Amino acid sequence: MAVAAATPAAAAATRPEVDKVVAAYADLSYDEARRGADALLARDDNGPDDLAALYRVRGELAAAEGDKKAAAAALERLLALDPGATPGAGASPKIAAAYDAARARWKGYDAFAVTHAAPRDLDHGDLALTFLVKSDPLDLVKKIVVHYLVPGSLAWRTVEATGLDEIEVRVPASALRAKAVAYWAAAVNDRGSAWRTWGSPLAPIVVPPAAFVPALPAAGSAAAGAGAAGAKGAGLKRTGAGAGAGGPGADGAGAAGGGKRGKTILLVAGTVGGVMVVSIIVAVLVAARPTHWELEFVAGTRE
Repeated sequence: MAVAAATPAAAAATRPEVDKVVAAYADLSYDEARRGADALLARDDNGPDDLAALYRVRGELAAAEGDKKAAAAALERLLALDPGATPGAGASPKIAAAYDAARARWKGYDAFAVTHAAPRDLDHGDLALTFLVKSDPLDLVKKIVVHYLVPGSLAWRTVEATGLDEIEVRVPASALRAKAVAYWAAAVNDRGSAWRTWGSPLAPIVVPPAAFVPALPAAGSAAAGAGAAGAKGAGLKRTGAGAGAGGPGADGAGAAGGGKRGKTILLVAGTVGGVMVVSIIVAVLVAARPTHWELEFVAGTRE
């Protein structure tokens, strides 16, 4: 089959499995690209960039084969994620026409949009989160999933909720006697893949912000919705007057600084079978008058 389409480039945040599908399409291995795209679209761990790359490949292949229905379904979803998407220079007339038809489907509708503003503080001890589905004409979002972590907890917990225009999720921080919560969230489809994300396992949103301040990992952040690529450790340390100056070492273990007062709680975070696992390693030194907490992450590749 001759597609005669410009090759789509994989987005920077796509997973290696998605990059492989895009590469197969570029190499004219259309059957391999089709099978790979279909298999990955059936999974629950795609982020927005993954979905965009996969729908582009699947839509262009369907258009070249003359399957207008399948092409429309894929390219309409691509345009939801990337409204400016166009076929590359040299694309076949069939592919160009499929993009035009998909774009016409969006006429009269606002661009796909789901928004969320992080609260500044807990609500009566709990974390109240509101997500607004402002435009979703293709009914892409089926639920909101929130993953959260409180200081001293051993693993991420998950809560989820469904709704139409406004979806509310409440994290029971009061039941956990927590004074702060770190979280990341995703608006997911019926298979669990993310159309929109807020935060990530290694760069969570923190409420209240002064409680513990996330720092981006040195080696980059996790792909949205897919967990961390690998993390050697994470440190939660108190900073401010009299705090120790230590932090995570190269291997993810932390050490207290030279200050007489300070407290360091080390967390080791990594992936096991694609699941983020967090465990407490050590809590040492005596804290006095902490001003705030700082959450530090050290990213690395798990061997």
